[in-house]
Amino acid sequence: MGDVARKLGVNKSTASRLLATLRDTGFIIVDADNGSYYVGPTAYALGSRFSGAALARAVQHVIRDLSDRTSSTAQFGMLQGNRVVFLIVNQGSPRLRVVMKPGDTQYVHASAMGKAMLAALPPADAAQLIKGLLDAEGRLPAAGPRTFRDPVALRADLGRTVKRGYSMSNEESSAGMIGIGAYVGNVAGIHTTLSVAFAINQHKGDELARVASSVTTAAAAARLLLLPEGFGSATAGLASMSSDSGPHGHDVQAGMPTVSE
Repeated sequence: MGDVARKLGVNKSTASRLLATLRDTGFIIVDADNGSYYVGPTAYALGSRFSGAALARAVQHVIRDLSDRTSSTAQFGMLQGNRVVFLIVNQGSPRLRVVMKPGDTQYVHASAMGKAMLAALPPADAAQLIKGLLDAEGRLPAAGPRTFRDPVALRADLGRTVKRGYSMSNEESSAGMIGIGAYVGNVAGIHTTLSVAFAINQHKGDELARVASSVTTAAAAARLLLLPEGFGSATAGLASMSSDSGPHGHDVQAGMPTVSE
C-alpha cells in the first residue's frame, strides 16, 4: 500500500480507496496470500476490445461487401469469455433490419457467430465454455424462443456446423431472425468470426444456400487479411468441415414463422 501511495502521490487512505474501487470493478485482483495486485478481468477485457478494434478496421470492407451481397446485416466479432462481442455491424438494406451495434454481446451458444466459434475451438475448450454457462439444472440460458438449452442437443448442432462448414441460428438469439456464421481464425489469441442476420422470411431455398456461400467466402477473405501466413493454423479446428454441404438439410427450413415487414 505504501508503494502505491508514494507512486500516486497520495496518502495511504486515498490509495486504499482507489485500489478498493479498482478491485470492486474488476480492474485489479488481489492475491490473498501475499497482498499483491494484478491486472483484473475488466482491464483485460478492455484491452482485448482495443485489439479487436484493430482487427475490425482491417476487415471492415469485407463485412460491408458481405452485407451488400446478401442484403442482410453483416457483423464481425470476437470471443470474450462465454459471449461474442460485436466489433463491426453493417446494417442491411431491407425495411426490416436486424438492429445491432458494435459493443453488443450474445451468448456463445445462442448465435451464429458464437456457434461457429464453438465448432472451431478445440473440443476441450468448447466443452469448458458450455459447462460454464450451465445453470443448477444443467441447462443453458435462453436468449430466444429456440435457443438450445440442452447441451447434448447443442453438441449435435455443432456437429452439423462442422459438417456444413458454417453455423446457423434459427430464432436462437431473437424471435423472427436467422443467422449464418463462419469462423475466421485465431489472431494472436483472439478468436474471430463473422455472420449475417436477416428476417426469417427473407432468404429461402437456393437463395439461402447462396447466402451461406457468401458467408464462407467472406470468412476466407477476412482470414487471408488477418492471417496471410497462418491459414492452416487458423482453420485447424475446421479440418473436417465440408464445403459442399448446402443448408437444405438443416431444420432452419422447418416450422419457420412469417415475419411481416
